[in-house]
Parts: sequence; C-alpha cells; structure tokens
Amino acid sequence: MRSSNSDSEKNNIETYDEFYATMKLITGEEVLALVVIDKKEKDQVVIENPVICKEIKVSGSNIPMGYKFEPWMKMSTDETYIINSDKIVTISEITNKHIIKTYKNLISKGWMMMDEEQEHSEVSKKMGYISSVKKARLLLEKSFRNKSFKKDSKDTKDT
Repeated sequence: MRSSNSDSEKNNIETYDEFYATMKLITGEEVLALVVIDKKEKDQVVIENPVICKEIKVSGSNIPMGYKFEPWMKMSTDETYIINSDKIVTISEITNKHIIKTYKNLISKGWMMMDEEQEHSEVSKKMGYISSVKKARLLLEKSFRNKSFKKDSKDTKDT
C-alpha cells in the first residue's frame, strides 16, 4: 500500500492510500483496479482503470482454466470512477507481482493491442506428426483393420 502526502507536509499527515486491489461489489462483480482511498472522505472510494475478472471454466465441469479481464465500463472512455463505500462488500490488496504486471500491461497497451500480441505457438513437426485428414484416416483404417484381423485370427484358433 502506498501513502501520499498533500501540500501540507508540515503536518506530515497522510491524506490518501493508493494500491492495487480487487473489490467485490454488492452486484457480485469482482473489479480489479488501482484504488485510491482518501482518508478524509471515507464514504467513497476512487478507482482507476477498473477491469472485471471473469473465471474461464472447462466445458462440462467446474474446474477453472484461467481468468479473463474485461473493461468494467465497456462504453465509457473515463479512466477514473467514484464508488460509494456502501456498494463495496470487501477490498483486498493485490500483492501478486504477476497479476499487477498483467494489469499494468493491459492498461498501458490497451485492449486491442493485448489481443493482437497474444502469443500463439507455431505448429512444427517437433510437436508431433503433421498430416492431412486423408492420410490420417487411411492410417487409422489400416491400423483398425490389422487389429480386427489379429483379433479374428485369435478367435478362430481357439475354436
């Protein structure tokens, strides 16, 4: 958590705290943002560049595969929002450097740039056998026929 001083450094009074946090709102949304809490104004919390965190689950199960970030306000160009404290269930400071780095990259590069920069590995022969559908079908059919033949041969010898 980072604290900052106002112009009145003589009094050495810290006026606000600034930190990365995830907030659970009464709507059920989980919002990740840079949070600024003014110690004098405890009824409101200022958030900068808020994003919603959504869990991506494996199809047909409850196992999370990962997380997806989306803009909190999809149609707005504002970066700063004020939320009344009574709309917040809890605030938890984020200390995980990987999450903070991902968030900062997302904010600094923008949504479109992040989509374009997603790394996809190139397909190579080192990953496995590359074939056409036709060749793979012929190989599987040949393999199936050989197994069927061997199985039928064993059955006839036993009788």
